[in-house]
Amino acid sequence: MDYSNRHIFLNGFMGVGKSRIGRSLAQRLNRPFVDTDTLIERRAGCAIREIFDKEGESGFREMERRVIAETAAGETPLVIAAGGGALVDDGSLALARQRGVVVFIRSAPPAIVERVKKNDKRPLLHLPAGQDYEKRLLSHITQMLEQRMPLYLRSHFLIDRDGLEAEDVAGLIVACLEKMS
Repeated sequence: MDYSNRHIFLNGFMGVGKSRIGRSLAQRLNRPFVDTDTLIERRAGCAIREIFDKEGESGFREMERRVIAETAAGETPLVIAAGGGALVDDGSLALARQRGVVVFIRSAPPAIVERVKKNDKRPLLHLPAGQDYEKRLLSHITQMLEQRMPLYLRSHFLIDRDGLEAEDVAGLIVACLEKMS
């Protein structure tokens, strides 16, 4: 599969570094970069957490489906960092696979906890503070990953991110893309 005229969708759980990796990958491939969460926030005029408060998760997911459809429809090949649940939607995943190459960036739950534990901007990971917070967060992330994994694994290929800098992951993605051509 020739990737030169196809979008590259970065898929994976919250906190795996899709945005940082995406910017590095876009620079390497000399392509525009789009972060779907940032695009949604700009259009809504508020943070994702506020969208969840006003519209609920279903309202947010509808916005996410529209943004995935719009970015996938574009003719200019992009690097697209999809939100953690964006490509868990069957229709969005099918569209991304049809219009691009989908890369699953995998990270172990403990590594995700380390990256997200101090970030309160992720509504699906917001747990009450208190005793055993990190343990409860790890359990929550592990459960969510188990639910999402079958769809994440429908990506064209996966990259294990743990122990690597974003730039290294971008380099591995380029190597995999070149092998596909």
